[in-house]
Parts: sequence; C-alpha cells; structure tokens
Amino acid sequence: MVNLKLLSGGWGEVAQFPASFEKFEEFFKAESLARTDSRGIWSVETSSPVPSSSEATPQISRPTPSPTQNFVGGTLPARPGSPSGSGGGCEFSGSDTPVIKGNVDQRSGELLYHVPESLFYSTTVVEPGQGDRWFCTEAEAQALGWERSKR
Repeated sequence: MVNLKLLSGGWGEVAQFPASFEKFEEFFKAESLARTDSRGIWSVETSSPVPSSSEATPQISRPTPSPTQNFVGGTLPARPGSPSGSGGGCEFSGSDTPVIKGNVDQRSGELLYHVPESLFYSTTVVEPGQGDRWFCTEAEAQALGWERSKR
C-alpha cells in the first residue's frame, strides 16, 4: 500500500480528518516509527523541517485594518457641486440615468428589482411591454411595491 510506504519512510503524516478511518491505527504507528527513527522529513539532516499538523502553528501578526467609511452606494465619484454620496439623481450610476432594473416575474407576477451587484442583474432584460421598468433609487422601487431580488 503506497500510503503505508510513504508514512514508513517518513515522507508524510497521517491526516487529522476524518477523525478515524479504517487504517488509522496502522498509519499512525508507521508515522510514529518514522519520527522515532528520524526518517524522511523527520530526519535531522532535513534543512527545513515540516511542522506536524498536530503541533501548534506559529501565530503571524497581521496589521490592524484602518477604519473605513461606510459605503453609501454608487460606483462613480460624486459630481462637482452635488451632495456627498449622491453623485447624481440615481443610485449606482452616479448620474441621472437609472440602472436599477424592475422585472415582473411572468409566472408569479411578483415585482422584483435588481441592482448592479446582484446575481441576475446582467441577465435581466427590461421589457416595458411586460411591465418591466427602470428605477433611479431603491426607495423609489420600494415605494411602488417592488421588492429587491434576494440573489
């Protein structure tokens, strides 16, 4: 069995998942003997020892992220002279061009709207003849009884 040969030669270690499996005891004994006899990766000559998954991993210090401003919507910078965060009359476009897609589900009649970052935005086609429409803001869509798509 290849697994057993690798472990006996000191070229691997027993996985800690799943917690137990058919050959676990046999594999664990082979790994333990290889460690005791300093074979393979457990030998003293190994230039860069491989830490065992059962040993504690060293803690790496990570920089503390700096606080960020809350996202206020939109994808473009605000127009000069417009209130901060509004960027224009319509959300997500930063202009007066509406980009929120209102779509009537043809099976259920449900009124859903899709914002640019939603899953089905790129595949949703606005067909005004079927009751679909464009919105400038989510508040506008909600005020008219439309619900945000959950995906």
